[in-house]
Amino acid sequence: MHILCLISLPIHIFGTVCIIFKTPNQMKSMKWPMLNLHLWSISLDLSFNCLVIPFMYQPVLAGYSLGIFGALGVEGKDMYYLCMVQVAGVIVSVACLFETRFFILYARETFWKHLRRPWLLFNYTIALTYMLPTYLAVPDQISGKIYQFGRYPCLPKEVYDEKVFLLSTWSTGVAYNSCLNTASQQTLIIVGLIFWNMRKSTNGVKISKKTLEMHRLFLRALILQVTIPLVTVLGPLIINIFIIYNSYYNQGANNISICIMATHGLVSTMAMIYLHKSYWAVLMQVLSPKWSNSRVFTLVHSRPQNFVSNKL
Repeated sequence: MHILCLISLPIHIFGTVCIIFKTPNQMKSMKWPMLNLHLWSISLDLSFNCLVIPFMYQPVLAGYSLGIFGALGVEGKDMYYLCMVQVAGVIVSVACLFETRFFILYARETFWKHLRRPWLLFNYTIALTYMLPTYLAVPDQISGKIYQFGRYPCLPKEVYDEKVFLLSTWSTGVAYNSCLNTASQQTLIIVGLIFWNMRKSTNGVKISKKTLEMHRLFLRALILQVTIPLVTVLGPLIINIFIIYNSYYNQGANNISICIMATHGLVSTMAMIYLHKSYWAVLMQVLSPKWSNSRVFTLVHSRPQNFVSNKL
C-alpha cells in the first residue's frame, strides 16, 4: 500500500496541475467539477493507501488499521465513517460533473438553474450523513465478536484482539444504509438526459453536426474517465458479495480485493490524463521534448476540442 501511494502521489500531483493550468478554454466550464472529482479521488486514495489501510476479516464486517490513523489510536468507527464519506464524495462529484455538462448544454434557461444549488447541497449533505445509522449502532465489541465467531467458526482467533473493530453484526443492514446515497442513480438519469437532448438536437437541427460530434466525443471521454476506474471497485465488490453470501473466509481474497480497490484513484487519474488530449499532450511534452515541436502537439493546443477523444 505504501509503495502504491508513492507511485500514485506524483501522478495525482501532475493530474492536479493539468486540470488547473492546462485545461483549454473550450473545457474551462468543466475545470472545477473535474478538479472537485479529482481531489475527492485523491483523498480516498490516501486513506486506503496510507492513513487507514484497512485489514478486513470478511465475511464479518470487522478489521483493523495498518495505517497512520491506526498508529495514532483513531477509533475504528471514525476511520470507517471517514472512508464512507470519501466514497460518497467521489460518487456525488461524478454526478456533479455530468450535471454541470447537462446544465451548460441544455439547462441554462430552464427552471433547473434555480434548483441545481439546492440539489448539490442536498447530495453532499447526504454524503456526509448517510452512514450515521450504522455509525451510531456499533455493537458492543466483546459480545458482538462472540456472536460472530459462533456464526463463523472458521474466523481466526485474532478477531478477538482489542485492536480489531467490529462495525456491525448485520451486514444486510449496512447495505440498506448505503442505499440512502442515490447519487449513482441520479448520474445515470443525467447522462440519459444529455443523450436524449443530443438526439433531440440532431432531429431538430439546432446545432451543426460538427459541434454535436464534439460534444458527443467529450461526453464519451467523461464517461470513460468515470467507468474505467469502476473496474477496480466492481471486481472487489463481486468478491465481497460472494464471500458474505457464502459465509466464506479467505484472508488472501480479502487482501487482494482491498489492494485492487486501493488503485481506484491512480487508475482514475491515469484515465483522465489519457482521455483528455490536452493533458496527454502535456505529458508527452514532459516525457519527450521533441513532442512539443511536433505538428500534432501544435494542433492539440490550438484546437484541443478536436482531440478530446481521438483514441476512442
